[in-house]
Amino acid sequence: MKIIFLLMAFLHGPSLTFAMHSKFTLTGSRLKLSGTILSPRELSRLLPSNDFKNIKEFNISHSKIDPKLFSQLPADLEKLSMNSVTDLRGNMLSIDQCLKNTLYFNNLKALSLENQSITDSQLSIIAEMQAIQELKLPKNQIGAIGAARISIMIGITILDLSSNQLRDDGAARLLSMQGIKELYLGSNQIGDAGAASLSTIQGIGSLYLSNNQIGDAGAASISNMQRIEELYISNNQIGDAGAASLSTMLWIEELYLGSNQIGDAGAASLSTMSGITSLLLSDNQITDVGAASISTMWGITALDLSYNQIEDAGASSLSTMPGITSLDLSYNEIGDAGAASISNMPGITSLDLSHNQIGDAGAASISNMPGINDLNLSNNQIGDAGATSISNMPKIITLSLQTNQIGSTGAASVFKMKGITNLNLNENGITILNLNSNNIGDAEAALISSMKGVIILKLSSNQIGEAGATRISNMQGIIILNLSLNNIGESGALQISRHMKEITILDLSSNRIGDTGAGSVSHMHGITNLNLSLNAIGDTGADNVSRMSGVTTLNLSVNYIGDFGASRVSQMQGVTDLDLSLNNLRS
Repeated sequence: MKIIFLLMAFLHGPSLTFAMHSKFTLTGSRLKLSGTILSPRELSRLLPSNDFKNIKEFNISHSKIDPKLFSQLPADLEKLSMNSVTDLRGNMLSIDQCLKNTLYFNNLKALSLENQSITDSQLSIIAEMQAIQELKLPKNQIGAIGAARISIMIGITILDLSSNQLRDDGAARLLSMQGIKELYLGSNQIGDAGAASLSTIQGIGSLYLSNNQIGDAGAASISNMQRIEELYISNNQIGDAGAASLSTMLWIEELYLGSNQIGDAGAASLSTMSGITSLLLSDNQITDVGAASISTMWGITALDLSYNQIEDAGASSLSTMPGITSLDLSYNEIGDAGAASISNMPGITSLDLSHNQIGDAGAASISNMPGINDLNLSNNQIGDAGATSISNMPKIITLSLQTNQIGSTGAASVFKMKGITNLNLNENGITILNLNSNNIGDAEAALISSMKGVIILKLSSNQIGEAGATRISNMQGIIILNLSLNNIGESGALQISRHMKEITILDLSSNRIGDTGAGSVSHMHGITNLNLSLNAIGDTGADNVSRMSGVTTLNLSVNYIGDFGASRVSQMQGVTDLDLSLNNLRS
């Protein structure tokens, strides 16, 4: 019942959302459920009857649901989508339970049943559906017999049978289908024979055959499908001969050939293609020679040549390509000279040069690229100087510099960057991070909180509030923390006291934490050096602090502590350095 009441609170808005581990969203005529347990009775409480009758799309994933709910869905339901859905007892829902004897059976236009343990024997009922145009059944147990049953359906334009068990025989059963525009058959153990069968299907515009067993012969068959605009055939066994066959396809705009066996000769063949806007050749055997061939292509906006054998000369060739906005050359052998060449590509907004041999000079070159908003330079040889250069890039939103040689100085420069929402500086050996007086606010504190391995953190004289302190409190392993001269308040002090159990030296001076914040800090065990000056702490807070054990140095100056609080603090065992100056003491 608790879930119902929480959901009811959102009914008055244009859409309702329940976000913890479960989600319930109603937007217009679209109903979406995720991670929840739902019965028809509970759903009727959540939705007015008129809204329930107007549902056109029902999407449910990773949930438990009473099968009776499906019989209550309206006759004019157009889209039904399920992913990993069980009944209330945890048994996987069958096709019969969600389709048989339903009002929408003959009207449904789009059906998606992902990871529902569907076998061949269950597909007869789907084959009887007359209005289906979009059928998606990925991650099930469908074989050749099931493919044969699906093949008799008329009117399907989008078919997704990826991650099933079709093999060549199942692919052959589909060749009688006409009108398909998008066909998804990845991860089905389809080989050259299956590819030959599929090549006879006319009219396909998008073909997805990644992660199969297709070689050069299969690629030659596929090359006869001249109207394909998007071809995804990564993770197969295609070599230079197959690439040469595919290069004859005239309509392709997006070509994905990653994780095959294509070398420089294959790259040369592919370079003769015109009209391609997106080309992925990652994880092949392409060297500088192949990169030089690719560089002659016009019109490409997204290029991925990661996991190859490209060096500085290849990078220099690629730098002459106009129009590239997204470039991935990660996991190659590019150094500073190659980075300097790449820096001459003014249109790039997304650049991945991770896992290369780029140092400070290369980073300095990259920093001159004004339009980049997504930059990955992780696993290189960049130090503080390179990080400082990168910090001058004005439009960066996502930045990864992990596993380099960046220290506290370089990190400080990076954290001054404005506009970053995703930052990774981990695995740089940074244990001491000094960011005092750096105009750091809550947004920057959130980025800092993602760092691992820091044991000394200095954030004095910044603009960190309660939200920033809350994020900082999630950092593990900090033993020295200085947040003085910020504005974390009593709430920030509470979060630090709850989560940062390893701190031995803590400076929260000038943060307006008051008696309540001092009370929270007093529960931190292990602190030996504590500075809570300038925090509007009175006798109550001082009394709480006096109960701490192990403190040797304590600064409570410039507060509102009177004689009682001073008396209590003065009796603390082990304190050798105590500052109570500028309080309200009468004696």
